[in-house]
Amino acid sequence: MKRNIGSLDRSIRVVLGLLFIWWSISLYGFMSVLMLIIGTLLFVTGVVGRCLMYKLFRIRTNKCDCEDGKCSCDNIQPNN
Repeated sequence: MKRNIGSLDRSIRVVLGLLFIWWSISLYGFMSVLMLIIGTLLFVTGVVGRCLMYKLFRIRTNKCDCEDGKCSCDNIQPNN
């Protein structure tokens, strides 16, 4: 499966995920579990670079225009 999350989106997800996980430690009960689940989902999707909801709604925030695996979105080199 190809990445569908761009660099900025990934960075925001990782930071927010870590904040939610950290916040869940200071809470109790249902809110703690809810923040832990949300934080984990944000962190994992940020690290992996794929989001199931983006795929379902055909949203992509990355700049790669690959079709049928003809190029590698993971190995994009910056232009000099």
